[in-house]
Parts: sequence; structure tokens; C-alpha cells
Amino acid sequence: MQVGREKYCPLASIVIFLILAHIAISPTVSAQNIDSGWILLGTDPDEGRTFDLKQIYYKVEGNLLYIKIVFYRQYTSLTTFDIHIFLDVDDNVDTGYYMPNRELGADYSLYIGNDGYYRYGTLSFIWKSLGRGWDTSNPIFAEYEYYSFPSDTTIVCYDLSKLEGVGNRIRAIFIDTSDYPIYDYFPETGNIVMELIPEKLVEAKGVSTSGLAKLTLEKDRGVLKIYPYPWLGDKLPYEFEIKIISITRTEACMIINIQMNYNIHGKENWLPAIIIVDLISNKLFLIGPINMIGNI
Repeated sequence: MQVGREKYCPLASIVIFLILAHIAISPTVSAQNIDSGWILLGTDPDEGRTFDLKQIYYKVEGNLLYIKIVFYRQYTSLTTFDIHIFLDVDDNVDTGYYMPNRELGADYSLYIGNDGYYRYGTLSFIWKSLGRGWDTSNPIFAEYEYYSFPSDTTIVCYDLSKLEGVGNRIRAIFIDTSDYPIYDYFPETGNIVMELIPEKLVEAKGVSTSGLAKLTLEKDRGVLKIYPYPWLGDKLPYEFEIKIISITRTEACMIINIQMNYNIHGKENWLPAIIIVDLISNKLFLIGPINMIGNI
């Protein structure tokens, strides 16, 4: 295997302009575009209770976290079901409301249904943890809520930028208290994880300044391989290590600031670069010591 030793060749100004212009004018996804992209957290058994948790889904779009709850039976009023969700947003049991049997430190509690309607006239709200209690004086309200009568489904959407300490994942416990004092827990033990940044962030193939290219990015590191001799297949690639410095997400694009190991004369030489992922066209643009345009 050869180590990368490409010459610096910046992408033409007009190409950069077109990339950024395209991103700027690309339509954003409305908070009400809720039909696709759901990730199933799991299915809870039917215990025969009034409504009873059936399935729980989530998805992340930009800074927006959507949670969808499906019941086994339909509801006809917001006062007839009551869901409590405890959220450990920093994945740290030493912060927030400690729940030792669940290996979770709840930084926030999310209420959907009866509590939301009677306290604030809404479907849902969030309280921040004060350690042994909750900050009831500063509720956080949803960016989008969905319910219908009769229906077996409800959806809430919250802006993650309004929550402090959010990391790469959120641990959660869902409790259906509709049949108080009998509770329905999901999961039955432990907690469930909502990944905000997937382990594999981007995988793309395309062309670079020096041949065919393949880019693989995980949540904190990555590799760029360039194959200058296509007739040799995937043999003898130039290989460049990548460190991810920061990630900015919107509904239309993802901008990733990276450091790329340029490997001059076999020595480490980390240089800055930018990866722009156009989520509308599913195109990727790498701008830096080595340029790449590819499909994700």
C-alpha cells in the first residue's frame, strides 16, 4: 500500500460557488414532513390495558428530534393517555435525575398527553432536571405536535439546541401512566438509545483530483482512498486518515470540518479541509488538499 502524496490542487472557485449556491437555495424540510425516515426503537407487547404502548419510533432532521408513539388502541382525547419520557441527553449517569435501576441520569423529562393538556393546554412539554426535582418554571415546548381524534398515533418534535449538554446519543425510558397506578414501561429493563450521529456518518464513491475515490466517515474519524490506476481495481490506493473536528447539520446539508493527514514524504502533516454533504441531491463535496465529488 502506498501512502498519499498528492499535490495541493484547490477546487476551482466557480465550482465552490456553485456548491454553496446550490446549498443556499435548496429547499429545507418542514417540521411537518413526517412521512419517512423513521427508526423503530422497538415494539412493546400488548398487556391489554386502556391504550398500551405498541411501537416507538424516532428520527433526527437537522437539530430536530422527532418521537412517534403508536398505541394498540385508539384515543379520543388528550386527557385519556399520559406518557412520561426520561431523557439522558449527555449519556452520563452522574448528571440529572439519577435512576440507578435504569443506569440513567435523566437531564430532562418529556410529558405527552394528559399532563401537557392540563398544565399548558398543549400536547407535550419538557422540564429540565434540577437533580432531585424538575424546573417547572421554565417549560420547553415542541416545535411540532401531531394528534388526531380518534387515532392510535401521536408525534412530537423538539429542537435539540434548546437542550443543554446534548451529545452523540440520548438514552431514554418511556412510561405509559394512562392506567395509573399501573405503569407500562418501555423497555422493561435498562434504557433505550437514540443515536443522534450514526456510527457510520458518510460513505461515498466518486472522482477526485487524482482518480477514483472512496470516502468512509464514522462519527469521529474516517479514511479517504484514491485509486490512481483503475485497471488494478482496488489495489495500490493512496490512503489518507481523517479526523472529524465539527459537524453542522441543517435539513438541507451537513458541513463537516476535518483534518486530513496529507502524509508528505511519509510524515504526518494534518491539513484542514471541508466536506459538504448535500442531503437534497445526495452529493458529497470534499474541498481541501485533495478534492472529491461523489455520491452518497
